[in-house]
Amino acid sequence: MSAALRQSYLRAMGLPLYVPRFILPGAAPSPAVEIDQPDVNSPAPQPSLEKTLPAQQPVAESGNAARQALGALTEPVATPASREKPETRRVESHAEALRFHASLIDTGIGLRMVADVSKGPLTPEARKLMANIARAVAAHWQRAEQLAFSASNFEWPLVKVPGISQGAEEARDALSARLLSTEADAAIHLVLLFGDSLQNFISDDYLSAHNARLLRTVEVEQMLGNADHKAALWAELRAIHVGG
Repeated sequence: MSAALRQSYLRAMGLPLYVPRFILPGAAPSPAVEIDQPDVNSPAPQPSLEKTLPAQQPVAESGNAARQALGALTEPVATPASREKPETRRVESHAEALRFHASLIDTGIGLRMVADVSKGPLTPEARKLMANIARAVAAHWQRAEQLAFSASNFEWPLVKVPGISQGAEEARDALSARLLSTEADAAIHLVLLFGDSLQNFISDDYLSAHNARLLRTVEVEQMLGNADHKAALWAELRAIHVGG
């Protein structure tokens, strides 16, 4: 910055200017600068307000700007859409949801058949097919006993009392014991299960411990009119021998 420009800035700010009037002993020589001596009687120049203040906007434009500013402040701020909580579905415990209805067909020769009838009772055609199966087994086993058909129901849960555990394990124990229980002297040697809906509620270990065997096949309604299913079942039944 030149000395003249620096002096102009200091003078505009109203600061006094000091310059040496003689050479000091031992001091470096000062540069020679021409100094404008201001008239002490004239007031110091003031900076122009037109240069320091922005130009005034028209009233209409400033009013519009104010309204726009107010509008920006008063407009609701868009917030992210709140994430809807998924509908909480009531999850029932397995013990509460576990319900089934089984039909137990006894033959009097140590063969007991079981089918799931939760969706409806056995049809007459299904009962006739089961009777024919029992007759074929009796002839194969050469049993001395006469066929004696009887039917009973097993419905789970056994009792509808809150607080009593009636889950899958309890259902398996109860149904397995029920399948081997009989009022006659003849023990149950073979349990023929139709369908797979009840297979988790029958214990192979329990039946084996009581000298009984579990044989699974398709549902009775599937076997009706299906020669392949009948032939497959008969092949398995012929492989089972029970002494008379």
